[in-house]
Amino acid sequence: PPWSTERYILGICNHVFTVVFAIEMVMKAIACGFIFGPDCYFSDNWNRMDGTLVIISLVDATITAVVGKKSKIFGMLRVFRLVRALRPLRVINRAPGLKLVVQTLLSSLKPIG
Repeated sequence: PPWSTERYILGICNHVFTVVFAIEMVMKAIACGFIFGPDCYFSDNWNRMDGTLVIISLVDATITAVVGKKSKIFGMLRVFRLVRALRPLRVINRAPGLKLVVQTLLSSLKPIG
């Protein structure tokens, strides 16, 4: 149910992880360069995915805080939340062996479809 303790704790964890990932993105973008430069943040596909997920999470959190959950725009936010399900893929970037497996899987899917 929406009023359960579990839902409340998950909501707090969602906000905490959104802030942590946003800080990580900003620090990495400052260190590498945001858009310009040879090793800029958005030159790497994994960083593009990370950045997009962080921006979607921030937009979702902001709209939910400003408009509230009772608004009709909340239906659109469900789509954003579905995209945020890709968040665990961030871990793949830190595990080189797993990253190679996923890249191989994705490249093998291209000829199929």
